[in-house]
Amino acid sequence: MSAEQPQFEIILFYKYVHIENPTALMRAQKRLQDSLGLKGRTLIATEGINATIEGTTENINAYILNEALGVARLLQNVLCGSSRRLLRSGSVHAT
Repeated sequence: MSAEQPQFEIILFYKYVHIENPTALMRAQKRLQDSLGLKGRTLIATEGINATIEGTTENINAYILNEALGVARLLQNVLCGSSRRLLRSGSVHAT
C-alpha cells in the first residue's frame, strides 16, 4: 500500500497598493510562510507586494485564505497565477 503523494503548486501575484509598514508585513509574511512550509520570494515595499510562492496545495490554500494577515483582503481584485488553477479576488477557482 503506497501513501498518496501531496500535490504541489506555485502561485505568483503582484499588487500595487499602499502598505503603511512594509517591514512589519514582511516579518508577518515570513512567519506565516515558514509555518506553512512555503518556499519562494516575496518582495514588499510601500508601493505594494510581489510574490512567487511554492508549497503543497493544502498549505497554499491556507496561505491564501489566511485572515489573520489579511492575505485574502490583500489579494482582492488580483489575478493570481497558479500552476494548477486560477485565483481571482481572493477566491479559489479550479481550472
